[in-house]
Amino acid sequence: MITVQTLRALPSLARFTADELAVLLTVATPKPVARGEVLFRENEPGRSCILLAEGELQVFKILGVKQHPVALLKPGALVGQLALVDRAPRSATVRAGTDAWVLEFTRDDFDRLLASRSPLALRFQEQIAVAGARQLRTSTAQLARIVEHTHATPALVPVDQITTMRVSLDEWGLAVEGE
Repeated sequence: MITVQTLRALPSLARFTADELAVLLTVATPKPVARGEVLFRENEPGRSCILLAEGELQVFKILGVKQHPVALLKPGALVGQLALVDRAPRSATVRAGTDAWVLEFTRDDFDRLLASRSPLALRFQEQIAVAGARQLRTSTAQLARIVEHTHATPALVPVDQITTMRVSLDEWGLAVEGE
């Protein structure tokens, strides 16, 4: 079960007041998720985002016919946040790596929060922007490692790094030049 105390323990929500966290619990839907349960499937329409409160989530990207692991998300992670903004298809599959608890925010939840003109709406928008910025930074760091690695051994490009980079770039509607 997700409580205000559970949310208060998440570093990503440290600046939120107890009242704001209580509102988050009324705006979003707390959900238990069983290990192995798929929350999002790559290429399906995005209708919500997830705040991971407890447990771990695994992120996978399809390359060819195989799913490749991209990331392991820990409590406090926000995933699928661009669905609140643009409703684009999912750029990756997200599955519970352990039993978990999540808060699911639908586009309607987000719109109601924005319409309330609450300071909480601004804080949550900030969370979406920060999560996106982290994602882009990760992608940039991955690209730098790939470039460095391919200069050292041009025949070997690490697939996991390329996959992580592609997921981040896909999420933002960007692509590596030449793709």
